[in-house]
Amino acid sequence: MRKYGQRGQGSPGNSGYWRIGINGKRVLRHILIAEKALGRKLDDRNDVHHADFNRRNDANSNLVICEDRTYHHLLHIRTRAFRACGNVNWRKCDYCKNHDDPSIMMFRTLKNGADSYTHRACRNEYERMRVQRKKGLQP
Repeated sequence: MRKYGQRGQGSPGNSGYWRIGINGKRVLRHILIAEKALGRKLDDRNDVHHADFNRRNDANSNLVICEDRTYHHLLHIRTRAFRACGNVNWRKCDYCKNHDDPSIMMFRTLKNGADSYTHRACRNEYERMRVQRKKGLQP
């Protein structure tokens, strides 16, 4: 058994997922386990989430079948928030990196489709520093 993306021992770019050979094809082990538990093949839009974030732990109890990548991404955001501040609904400020209630933060969708949350004071401070750097007032 060889890990997905691994060409040689200790090769860079290793994703940590396990691949196994089935009928001459290499498939991701966690996908096979999820399909077996579900009793059918996963749809192309489905994604499998490792609840403990350990890609090597392919136990049934650790795998969550997500309806799509967006939901899978949301699980990661909410888990990070819970670990950081104890509230799954809070979001991280892009500037100060602290989690806070999104109802008191500025929100916008970036060009790449990602959500951006910022404290107004953090954004104002960043813009003030940016202008000062531009004018050569600060190193």
